[in-house]
Amino acid sequence: MMVLQGLNWHHVFPNGAVAREYYASDFDYSLEAVVDSLGTTAFVIRRETWEIAGMLDERFPHFQVDIAYNLMLKRKNLKVYYTPCTEIIHFGSQSINQMPKKRIIELHKALADFNEFYDYFGKSPLIKILVRHALHIRCWIKLMEFRFGKDKRVIKGPGAPALRNAGSTLPAHSKSEENL
Repeated sequence: MMVLQGLNWHHVFPNGAVAREYYASDFDYSLEAVVDSLGTTAFVIRRETWEIAGMLDERFPHFQVDIAYNLMLKRKNLKVYYTPCTEIIHFGSQSINQMPKKRIIELHKALADFNEFYDYFGKSPLIKILVRHALHIRCWIKLMEFRFGKDKRVIKGPGAPALRNAGSTLPAHSKSEENL
């Protein structure tokens, strides 16, 4: 599914099953529910969960920490709940978009590391090499999309922060990024 998302499949079939599942567009956010994964805009964890499961994986600075923790909880048969009982205002992707080329590279490295640390696609060294190479290609595609596309956000797709206007660009990237 991540491959199809990386290839912007949601633009071709915005109401297709892959887009609906990946972006949880059919999810009823007005109801509390057990979920496989939550993003960490706001992550409330009970003390006993910390004591049983441990802390967040600090090997991931920005990306994948939430997915890694949720996967680890699932593997320990602990439940993750979404609850609509509070509201958080998250100015999405503001720090990530300040150095977009660097963040695209970091994101793909974190995805590869996640696969290797958590054996997400299996323990086979061959599979891990294939996944790392596939992510390298996906990273290159995303860098080309950033370079030649009009939308300069790192996080895109349904649920991503909206563009300010059609011709909008986000904060200019630093000169040091030109060499990435």
